[in-house]
Amino acid sequence: MRTVTFLQSGEVTWTSMSGKTEHRRYIPAGTELILRVVEVEGGYELWDGNWSIVVPVDLVRIAS
Repeated sequence: MRTVTFLQSGEVTWTSMSGKTEHRRYIPAGTELILRVVEVEGGYELWDGNWSIVVPVDLVRIAS
């Protein structure tokens, strides 16, 4: 688990592990969340345990 800081405000769509359920959530710039980070082509897949989002590299800062 790593600290993820969102660099821009906006709505993101979180997807459940099964992929059958989605919900939208507004995240303000500067929000820090503790998430599991998986690198994917062009960005990161961020998991909170049951839900995930895929974000471009330039929209978040990942603490090492």
